[in-house]
Amino acid sequence: MTLEQLQELAGQGGVVELNVLSHEGSIYLVEAVTDDGSQMLKKQLGDSRPWTFRSFEQARRALFDVPLETIDLVHNNVYDEIGPGFNAENRAPAMRLTYPLRP
Repeated sequence: MTLEQLQELAGQGGVVELNVLSHEGSIYLVEAVTDDGSQMLKKQLGDSRPWTFRSFEQARRALFDVPLETIDLVHNNVYDEIGPGFNAENRAPAMRLTYPLRP
């Protein structure tokens, strides 16, 4: 999904939530959740790689014109990614903080 597609879908009320996913190494990705599932934000149509940001604020500035009120910063527990026995039932819940999209 490109930024233009996200703006159009959000304007039609089709975006359930907008998440900025925080990863180790200062990498932030934007995920749009719709009734049909979730999609990662990409810089251009046809690009297979997600658009990466270096900070939450950089992502929020790029999303400034998206017609939504809030955005969630989501940070999963890094320890859930390693070791045997980790699965959806025993992993720690992600930290989720809700912010206004426009400061």
